[in-house]
Amino acid sequence: MNNHRLLKGLLAAILSGVAVCSEAQKIFTLEEIFSIAEENSIQLKPSFTNQDIAEQEVRIARSKRLPDINANLQLSFLGDGFITKRNFTGYDKAPIPHLGTGLGLNVEQPIYTGGAITGGIEMAELKNTCITFFNRLEKG
Repeated sequence: MNNHRLLKGLLAAILSGVAVCSEAQKIFTLEEIFSIAEENSIQLKPSFTNQDIAEQEVRIARSKRLPDINANLQLSFLGDGFITKRNFTGYDKAPIPHLGTGLGLNVEQPIYTGGAITGGIEMAELKNTCITFFNRLEKG
C-alpha cells in the first residue's frame, strides 16, 4: 500500500514538473532578442550610463535658474562659570544664561549672470545630443 502511494506521489511530481517546464518555454521574436541583447550587453553599458549622466547634467544646469534656499538652526548650552584669584583660591560661581538659539535663512536668486546659466544649459544639451547620436551610430 505504501509503495503505491509513493509511486503515485512520484508520478504526480514528475508530471507537474513537466507541466511547469512546458509553461516556462517562450518563443521570442527577433526584435525581442535584439532588445534583450542590447539591455544585457557589457559593451553597451558604458554608453547607456554616459547617456544617463548627460541627462542628469542637463537637469542640473536647468536647476541653476531656480532660487537657492539655505536654512541654519543653532542650539547651544552653557554651564555656570567660576571665578578665582590668580593663585586659584577664593572660588566664586558666576551664573550665565544656559540656553542659546539661532535661526538663519538665506535665499539667493540669480538675476543676471551674463548668459552663463543659459550657456551652461545649451552646452549640457549639446553634450546630451552628441552622446545620443553616437549611441545610435553604435547600435547600427
